[in-house]
Amino acid sequence: MTAQTMEKENIENRYASNTNMKVDAVAESSSPSTSQQEHVFSPELLKMYYSRLFPFSFLHSWLGYDPLGKHPEVFSRREFSFTIEPVPGEEIYIRYQSFNSESEFKAAVSKRQPHKIDIGAVFSHPPKDKNAVQNFTTTQRELVFDIDLTDYDEVRNCGCSGAKICGKCWTFMNMAVKVMDQGLKDDFGFEHVAWFYSGRRGVHAWICDESARNLSNEARSAVANYFEVRGVRGKGRRGVPCLTTRNKESHVSFQPYHFSNFLGLSWQKEKRRSPTPIASHVGSCP
Repeated sequence: MTAQTMEKENIENRYASNTNMKVDAVAESSSPSTSQQEHVFSPELLKMYYSRLFPFSFLHSWLGYDPLGKHPEVFSRREFSFTIEPVPGEEIYIRYQSFNSESEFKAAVSKRQPHKIDIGAVFSHPPKDKNAVQNFTTTQRELVFDIDLTDYDEVRNCGCSGAKICGKCWTFMNMAVKVMDQGLKDDFGFEHVAWFYSGRRGVHAWICDESARNLSNEARSAVANYFEVRGVRGKGRRGVPCLTTRNKESHVSFQPYHFSNFLGLSWQKEKRRSPTPIASHVGSCP
């Protein structure tokens, strides 16, 4: 098996693991005798969202890393995938989508009305042309980490578990973000770190520096291992998982309805802050 074949199989396997997240709309229950709400999908609301609220311009600028418009090839070689549902209950997963411009991207999304959009890596050629070219390889991808509240189930004493969250146990996520954000910037020198709410039970960190996008697989694993730490809180207490991360080296699901939770991506250098002791963050555990 060639290295190219192995790389393509690895990419496809990573893609397959990210097909379980959808965009859902909330509608009132049809039963007038209950005050509860049930989650149902609304094609009308999704169409309205894409036509009025979806941040096409921001994504085009960010994922192309081309604020001055001088290097359009980066965005045009970025892979997107769509999960659509032309018939209720029948999902279709469409890979190797790529677009030459923001308007082309917008037109495709507006036409397909995907329930889920996956953001992939940048390749040596436009992904839509992969069958017509040779040496189709990955050239860069963001360094992405996933932190889930389920990793803290053993020490969540608020009654929540699994995907259930509350303000008290979310403190673990606040603490994890502070620890990891400081470590990424102060210990590794990264500057462009974007934080997203995952849409369910945790957060994703996207490290977007050019140096991060060009890291080898071995270097990515080394950064991930650096943050896999455990500490002990208090005498006689169980070990508290202070920070548990997974390196999501591949395509990451982007759920549009949760875009308001994006914490920011700075294009300009910020003055390096004086480091805050990590212990002060760990001490904020509930």
